[in-house]
Amino acid sequence: MDVFLARRPIFDAQERLVAFELAHHHAAPEAAEDARALVQQLLQIGVGEVTDGRPAWIHASRALLLDDAIRLLPKEQVVLALPADLAVDDALGRSFAGLYRAGWQLALDDFHVGAPASVLLAGCRAVHIDVAARDATAVHAAIAVGRARGVSVVTRNVGDRGQRERFVKLGASFFTGYRAAQPETIVRRVLAPDQLEVLQLLQALRDPDRSDADIERAFQRDVALGYKLLKIVNSASLGTSGVWSIGHALRLMGRDALYRWIAFLWMSGDGGGVREELARSSLVRGHLCELLAGEAGVPRAAPSLFLVGFFSLLDVITGTPMPALLDRLELAPDVHAALRDRAEWFGAVLETVEAYECGDWPRAMTTAVQADIDLGTLGRRYVESLAWARAQLSTGAARAA
Repeated sequence: MDVFLARRPIFDAQERLVAFELAHHHAAPEAAEDARALVQQLLQIGVGEVTDGRPAWIHASRALLLDDAIRLLPKEQVVLALPADLAVDDALGRSFAGLYRAGWQLALDDFHVGAPASVLLAGCRAVHIDVAARDATAVHAAIAVGRARGVSVVTRNVGDRGQRERFVKLGASFFTGYRAAQPETIVRRVLAPDQLEVLQLLQALRDPDRSDADIERAFQRDVALGYKLLKIVNSASLGTSGVWSIGHALRLMGRDALYRWIAFLWMSGDGGGVREELARSSLVRGHLCELLAGEAGVPRAAPSLFLVGFFSLLDVITGTPMPALLDRLELAPDVHAALRDRAEWFGAVLETVEAYECGDWPRAMTTAVQADIDLGTLGRRYVESLAWARAQLSTGAARAA
């Protein structure tokens, strides 16, 4: 039976990517089977493959902590976060103590003052606090306890950068998700001309009706892009030299490879771990949506669905509301409707991908039915897309250097 596995980034106060929180779901009849299925899935894929070599924060149920299978995972790559409201009996206490003595990294999830599992704080390295689930007084008190006990404080569901900075002053060290890196107020603004031109170039590369001559002219209008194109084609990684024109460079590289490279170059930009991870997530979403076109029996929709997934985080990356972005881009009606309103079939596919990525399993199951997608297949394709994006970014970084 499939284990649904997704990841959420964890950033530090300087917005550097430090770890991934893994969300998982398994429709098993027994809790012990659920625990073993998760361990088996992570062993088959490889923890480092899911997290790009960074630590994996795993929500550990009672069954998982009591099952010896957990010890098969690489403890240096894993942080086990058990629910703070879990009742601690003798069996759980012994298991926790054994894991602690063996060198496992342990944490409390959904921590609050007075939580039953607080008796285990002395053996924890961190606490997770859901700031959206409790009032300000309870959140402040939980942060204060964590700070007093000398453990790291990870806050979840922080609404914006202003709120995040207030938690930093109180003693929080880490944050999950992208919203914590966003400005408190998103200003309605238009893209700079160079940003808009790159987006239009990306669109042209995906349009089979646009000729190579059209794309060559776009490169000729941007000296910096034209220079980088020639540099990348002449790089050792392509094993090519003697490029005599931008058109020649385009033919050597091919539209697909060129599209991926420009996407990486523009999306990652500057901005540290958050910007890089947003670029990675955009590629993951794009490729996953692209793969799901084939899974749903509509392979001809793959290029358009790549755009839907790839552009779905554009408002977060640019700080510009999606409607303002769409006003400046000439997108096909179904792509436009999916990005603006999550409408029609393209929108249902995107909603399924977003729900899965967030670990919102009930919503993912509902939207998967609407999009005619098998959720088990989605889980496997998600892991494939993580690996694909990692390879694209690695290649793009090497070529752009």
